[in-house]
Amino acid sequence: MGTVSGLGPRLKWNHYRKIAVDSNCFIYLIEGSPYERFLLSMFRSIERGEVKAVTSALTIAELMVGPYRSGDRNVQNQYRMALCGFRNLEFRAVDADVADLAAKLRVECGLKTPDAIQLATAMASGADVFVTNDRDFRRAGFPVLFLSPEGLSDGENETGDADDGGPVGESEEI
Repeated sequence: MGTVSGLGPRLKWNHYRKIAVDSNCFIYLIEGSPYERFLLSMFRSIERGEVKAVTSALTIAELMVGPYRSGDRNVQNQYRMALCGFRNLEFRAVDADVADLAAKLRVECGLKTPDAIQLATAMASGADVFVTNDRDFRRAGFPVLFLSPEGLSDGENETGDADDGGPVGESEEI
């Protein structure tokens, strides 16, 4: 994959009207990961209103497993307050339209149900791009930004051509 090292934190999110964020982005930010610097930049841009964001309500279910497992009510409350109070981030419910589109994505792209729901949420919400670390989304034909410790890639070419930090094409790696 072609990569531009370190581009992630410089990416100008205001080039997008709305981004869709996969659950794994929240998990990586909370638990720490090689993507932390990029994710902090992305979530700050969302909070400042430089870009609007959407994720499926399924994200709450996926993120709350750890706090519930811990049995620590303080941690549970902190997670809940952080998620529900996040400015410029919409948690979209899985309605009939999203569920139907998710079923179609499962058949056409072979996505697992949670992934299909996340991508269907992105599509139904009018997102310009979907941010994830899951390479299975390459098959979906929707613009995707893939997390990578190295930087940004189109997900296909091996050249490592530079990017101006603007909007990306069909599949990029960040």
